[in-house]
Amino acid sequence: FPSCRIHRRSRLTLLQLSDTHIGSKKSIERIIRVKDLLKDYIDRNKHDSSVVFLLSGDIMQSPDEANVICANDLHGYLKDLYHGGQDPIFVLGNHDVRRKGVLRNRTSSPSLGPACNTRIEWIRDYPVGILCFNSSDLGMMARGKISGGQYKTIKENLAHFPGGDTSPLLISLLHHHPLQLHLIDPEMRRFHLKTLGAPFRKIIGLAYERMDGLTDAREFLRFC
Repeated sequence: FPSCRIHRRSRLTLLQLSDTHIGSKKSIERIIRVKDLLKDYIDRNKHDSSVVFLLSGDIMQSPDEANVICANDLHGYLKDLYHGGQDPIFVLGNHDVRRKGVLRNRTSSPSLGPACNTRIEWIRDYPVGILCFNSSDLGMMARGKISGGQYKTIKENLAHFPGGDTSPLLISLLHHHPLQLHLIDPEMRRFHLKTLGAPFRKIIGLAYERMDGLTDAREFLRFC
């Protein structure tokens, strides 16, 4: 927006990535392509603004050791990609803590530990705070939920603004969507409803809409 006349040194660009699913069959070629796209973007725009990378969960397909190593490699790549920027800001998704995203919880690797914590990441030199929620902490299967303690932590951290700014821009970052979305292709959904028969139509229809949403979405939106 040239009409805003914001000096390029004052601009901030947030580049958000999600659902890279490192460890899935397609992830190797996908990550290579994503890295190339990001490098090309940075090369073309490196003098126009500061850049911060946001990763909103499902970084890995499953929390296996090999996937953790690859996730840390992605973290290091993003950190080195933009000189002068800060570390990428991570939050976890259900695939990062549960096998295949739905099976029993596994303890996350210590190397991804900071991403597990509810916190506020303040963007250096900008009045911007990223409110990082762990929506995979309590959710069952693929669904997400935010504990009451996380809201308390965010409130306590909001009592102290860095740099003396009393009205920063606040952005919530979490993996599970707080809005109702149809997450499956409409044609595939109709096919499933038709082939499963009438008794299952209502159940399967609700399942598609609620498969991996935020169970306490209303509470989260009220908090926001």
